[in-house]
Amino acid sequence: DADVYVAPDGDDNNSGLTAADPLKHVAVALERIYSNPFNPNTIYLASGVYSPSATGENYPLPGRDYVTISGNGPDETILDAEEQANVFQILEIDSFAVQHVKVANGYGSFGLNSSWNGGGIYCYNSSLVMYDIFVTQNTAEGGGGGIYINNNSDMPASVRMSQCRITHNTSQERGGGIYLGSPNVLFLDSNYTNSIYSNSSALLIGDDVGVGNTHLNLMAKFPLDTFTVASPSDYYAYPSSKISFDIQHGLIEQYDADLYVSPTGDDGNSGLSPAQPLRTITSAIQKITVDSLSPHNIYLNSGIYSPSTSGEHYPLYCRDHISIIGDSIERSIL
Repeated sequence: DADVYVAPDGDDNNSGLTAADPLKHVAVALERIYSNPFNPNTIYLASGVYSPSATGENYPLPGRDYVTISGNGPDETILDAEEQANVFQILEIDSFAVQHVKVANGYGSFGLNSSWNGGGIYCYNSSLVMYDIFVTQNTAEGGGGGIYINNNSDMPASVRMSQCRITHNTSQERGGGIYLGSPNVLFLDSNYTNSIYSNSSALLIGDDVGVGNTHLNLMAKFPLDTFTVASPSDYYAYPSSKISFDIQHGLIEQYDADLYVSPTGDDGNSGLSPAQPLRTITSAIQKITVDSLSPHNIYLNSGIYSPSTSGEHYPLYCRDHISIIGDSIERSIL
């Protein structure tokens, strides 16, 4: 019934009760630590990489009631599952917290001891606090490449997030960055400290955020410092009609205007004129802002738009109120 210390150069034969006598494995610390509502305890992780190849770490890591896992910062303490399993699998746990760590290279699949959702963090029917964590390069064969949160009722789960970044995660289903089983399962810090950007979904909807149980008369609230774009469509957040965004900064600049594309263009261009064309149609679809009162066109210059010749991404995600217009049937080839 005490705090426990872990370090990559530790030893599981140590007591783990001081930083000078650390355990080696986070999983072992989670097995040994005891906490209760009146005496919660913390597992302190020294700087370093905790991975199967570097330290023999065993993933996924389970949650424990009334326990906090605390590192030295996301750039210093790295939980790397090396695509062998989810990094965390938190099932019906009360008052678990993860802070000051990087959660990386988790893989959610149908394999043994793994969930196909939530490559980085799979959280089900649990209360969880995430503070100052960097969730990146995780993959899920289901939803929530970075994080998956769900519960088994219409009651809100107690999951809170503050000062976190979720970026460059991927999923086969919705929510490349994060997936919420219901709109009310997550509470984001209202001071705009969290950022979600540059994630991807194979479905081409909900690249960054996916939300389920949309039949409920509820809105998911996302006050964010940075999102991939300032005005998200279903491409980035699905369904966008059920998500209330308050975004301070958009990573990709968007334009309420017609855009131009050419196989010899550059996605770093504005795309606002034939002289400054984008290279891919996908980039134009991402950057253009439209609605029923302000429809726009994407004009394609002559050439072949393919993965090998122009880096095009298929299938193209079609959006309302956009027309894609080529130079001619013979000269603009998708």
